[in-house]
Amino acid sequence: MESASSFHAFLDDIRLTDTQRQDAGAGHAQLRDHILGDARLRPHVLGTFLHGSYRRATAVRPPDGARLDVDLAVVTDLSASTVSPAEVLDRFKPLFSERYEGRWSARGRSLRVQRTHVELDIVFLAAPTRLDDLDDEGGAGMLTESEPPSAGERAAWESDPLLVSNREVSRWEPTHPLAQLAWTRTKNARCNGHYLAVVRTIQ
Repeated sequence: MESASSFHAFLDDIRLTDTQRQDAGAGHAQLRDHILGDARLRPHVLGTFLHGSYRRATAVRPPDGARLDVDLAVVTDLSASTVSPAEVLDRFKPLFSERYEGRWSARGRSLRVQRTHVELDIVFLAAPTRLDDLDDEGGAGMLTESEPPSAGERAAWESDPLLVSNREVSRWEPTHPLAQLAWTRTKNARCNGHYLAVVRTIQ
């Protein structure tokens, strides 16, 4: 009993603070609104979704003074056969210059926005087929530890992988982040909710 109590106390110590959660939620919602509200970009955006440790509910509290990393994917209809990853980045840079002057930077295949407690890393993906289920993903935030897979995640099992830039921003490579999210929640359910806690402790 004492060991279990100590473990729960440890988990409380490494969970995100309310301030970090609030800044993360406000940050990715604002960024999504800016992207979808831009007349130059909106026709080419199929959807957005959160991924990474923040979305999977496995993120841990950063050290004092450090920012929480929040990963946002933007899926475009730009053809991977005719538009390079670097060209996709260049299409989005004017928006970031206008909306986040002095607070954004290009980092390899992603663009980064700095907020007070959070760093938003935005990765741009190409879709080999149109994914209408991404509309269900746009407003999704950090998962609860018992939340079932979303419609977009369930559909991901049956869809083609998305395409993401390699680190040199020179070519597209297949990736399946929504399927990974669905697998994570399925695994957590099979482990009576303990899987996410174990992952959080060993990061």
